[in-house]
Amino acid sequence: MHLTRADWTRLFLLWLGGIDLRLTLLAVPPLIPLIHRELNLDGKAVAAYDTRVDMARILTGSAAAGIASGLRRAGARVVASDGSFLVKGKPAELEAGELARAAEWGRTLARTVAPEPVAAR
Repeated sequence: MHLTRADWTRLFLLWLGGIDLRLTLLAVPPLIPLIHRELNLDGKAVAAYDTRVDMARILTGSAAAGIASGLRRAGARVVASDGSFLVKGKPAELEAGELARAAEWGRTLARTVAPEPVAAR
């Protein structure tokens, strides 16, 4: 089997990419406690939302669910269900009724985090 210069270049790039991936996977886990300390999320109230197209969630996924899960692992207290608001078209625009639903989600979140109104100064 004879490899050309282009073949060797491709193999080298594949090898280099593999090393990069391995180094990332090996380097990140030891840093997780440091990241948690730096973010200082212990017990802090948080919420996550995303936008997605109107298809089954199993097909589109949910960034909000993943973000909320990561925040929980970092010690935060997730205080609202994941907000997924539907979009359509390019550029993406909220579907009919989604703006009102998002506003209500935000109001509910605000009441959960700060149940007593803050007096104006």
